Amino acid sequence: MLLAEIDRLEQIFSVFRPDSELRRWARGDVLATKISPELFELLDLGEQWWRHTGGVFHPLAGRLARRWSEAATSGVEPGTDELAALAAAIAELPYAVVDGAVTWRGPCADLNFNALAKGLVVDLALARAVARGGRRNRSSVTVSIGGDLRHVGPHPTAVAIENPHRPYDNEPPLATITIGDAAVATSGGSKRGWQIGDRWYSHVIDPRSGRPADGVASATVVAPDAATADVLATLASVLRPSQGAATLDRLAHDRRVDVAYLIVAADRSITTNAAWERLARCASSPPRSSAPRAH
Repeated sequence: MLLAEIDRLEQIFSVFRPDSELRRWARGDVLATKISPELFELLDLGEQWWRHTGGVFHPLAGRLARRWSEAATSGVEPGTDELAALAAAIAELPYAVVDGAVTWRGPCADLNFNALAKGLVVDLALARAVARGGRRNRSSVTVSIGGDLRHVGPHPTAVAIENPHRPYDNEPPLATITIGDAAVATSGGSKRGWQIGDRWYSHVIDPRSGRPADGVASATVVAPDAATADVLATLASVLRPSQGAATLDRLAHDRRVDVAYLIVAADRSITTNAAWERLARCASSPPRSSAPRAH
């Protein structure tokens, strides 16, 4: 049941499947008034987070990533002026959500919600599983997809965090935390990216400059739901560690949610908050859940 629901949601959100509802809506094949509640929620959350983060979370960042992929193929890094022009071209979203309705404001073919959709899939699939009796006898349920994990239930679970500077199967975890009724997401550019000449560039793009972010190796965030954790982990991967920590603290305060974070800088320094340290102190037993990997 849970896997079937994940497959159904992928059919709605995927940017890799030309027949997904998102891709069909972006092409104009599906009217905005006819989209599913799930797609509306994705678009609505995407716009909200774009505003809340000042454009650091950006559904059009994939356009910039495509340019860097082309640069990796040609072996020539994009110029500063070109990147500035590309960043300026995505200054605004090509759609808006007003009074419960989605309105196009420009071409939407390049929209990509990968930094949000995976977490939302976890949240929606878990909610449906629980609603359909997925927690018989008050059992706990954990759903993990790549770098996104969410737990519900009375029995907390331990989660191991991979060391981005030593991402090997036999390497001990960098940290272990214990969570209950919460979600964990990890993002970073230590594994995925582009080689251009003798330099490695992270796949995490700063939409404001058009350049790959290079200050953070990985960022792990614990939040009440996987969609929030997903976005905030991406945000912390884009910003410098001190700026990311301050921004996460502000957003947690403004949205009145509990957020814990572990930010591993490119220079191997580590930034955490008090909420993370409390979770780490609770992790006294071996992990029962797979370590989230950066996405």
